[in-house]
Amino acid sequence: MRLRSTKIGRIVSSIGSNDLKLLILQEGRSGLHQIEIRGRRAIKLLLAAVVLTPLLLYLGAHLLLETAYDHRVAKLRRDNVALYRLVDNFEQRIGTLERELAVLSDMDEDLRVHANLPGIPNEIRQVGIGGSMVGVLTNMDYLLPTHDRGLAALTEKVDALARGLKLEQISYEQLRDTI
Repeated sequence: MRLRSTKIGRIVSSIGSNDLKLLILQEGRSGLHQIEIRGRRAIKLLLAAVVLTPLLLYLGAHLLLETAYDHRVAKLRRDNVALYRLVDNFEQRIGTLERELAVLSDMDEDLRVHANLPGIPNEIRQVGIGGSMVGVLTNMDYLLPTHDRGLAALTEKVDALARGLKLEQISYEQLRDTI
């Protein structure tokens, strides 16, 4: 055991001597230049290169990925704001269409009275329009800032408007054929 530790000691002490050289050759306009680093300074320089190279690569990759991630998040935020505005505009348009459909329904009732046709009962007007979709979420609802709105609810309102408009269209055609 003693013999082995003395061999290691000699190897370590020989590294500390000027036997180890690190040569750096640089070719320039005026010829070839040689930089020579000896002993412990060469070891420190090699260790620094071995440690710093992966560290710099890691930090560079991390910075690059973080920049790309921040750019992507900013784009998603802009898209989310645009989606919110679009949903808000759709809700306003749906409200306007619901009011116009109510006006058409009243006008239909007035025309039916003048044409001596029976009125459409409210129960028939509501067939297929009522009901609700409890707990139905789409995969995009999480993007909306409030929980009281949902794309499924908007879809339900649009479907109800389409059915109501179809009923009014059929009623109008019946009135036109009668008059």
